[in-house]
Amino acid sequence: MTKEFIDVIILLDQSISMIKLTDDTIGGFNSLIETQKKENENKDVFVTTYLFNTEIKTLCDSKRISQIKPLTRQEYVASGSTALFDAIGYAIKREENKVRRLKRNHKAIPSKTLYVITTDGYENSSRKYRTLDSIRDLIKKRKKKVLVSCLLVQILIPMNLLKNLVLVQITHLMLIEVQ
Repeated sequence: MTKEFIDVIILLDQSISMIKLTDDTIGGFNSLIETQKKENENKDVFVTTYLFNTEIKTLCDSKRISQIKPLTRQEYVASGSTALFDAIGYAIKREENKVRRLKRNHKAIPSKTLYVITTDGYENSSRKYRTLDSIRDLIKKRKKKVLVSCLLVQILIPMNLLKNLVLVQITHLMLIEVQ
């Protein structure tokens, strides 16, 4: 087996409702990458980044963090609807398949997986995972299979909408419930 590594899975909401938050989203992504580079200087960190709106696009797949270039307006262009739950489900399932493949080939699996989601919190076009409960169940199943798993959600929404959100911590997971 090879040495341990960390997986960072980033989901960036690229829907039209994020158009006013383009600079915040790009800046947040670039800041996260730089912070992770510094905090994990002597560790193997691999980044997978998905851009999602009506569709889910892979910006990078299991790329060494040292090779991640800053996100620009050329890559991040807001358009389409928000398939937030589908993007979360897709990312979790892809990570599960990756871990299954690594185990089957007797290779090291991530010692830690960090899921980072930047969104304005709106959901209006998911087709496969239509409810928060379906995502919550998927996260709970994932948690049982991974030693340490974390879901960090950065919500970029107006302060007056925050009263409708409740953050519930379940062990290492942060789930969002809309009241």
